[in-house]
Amino acid sequence: MEKFEGYYEYDEVYYGMLNSYEMVVYNVPLSDILVRDVEFFIHDITKPITVDVVDDLIQYFEDMEDYEKCKILLEKRKEYDTI
Repeated sequence: MEKFEGYYEYDEVYYGMLNSYEMVVYNVPLSDILVRDVEFFIHDITKPITVDVVDDLIQYFEDMEDYEKCKILLEKRKEYDTI
């Protein structure tokens, strides 16, 4: 993996997933995330979050064996099914 400004590509994906997760699950405002050191996202922050984003988060955290996040995301996904 190539190193990028103190982070590895894996870190960018990881932080992107966590930031997007917080926006989906906890409705953390973008302005709160943008003041952090790590401002990566897995979705286009200029557009509304879609069910595809939630599905990507579920797949990622399932692969990471973080089943608690998967459970929460599966509940959240139901909300996106109705949009």
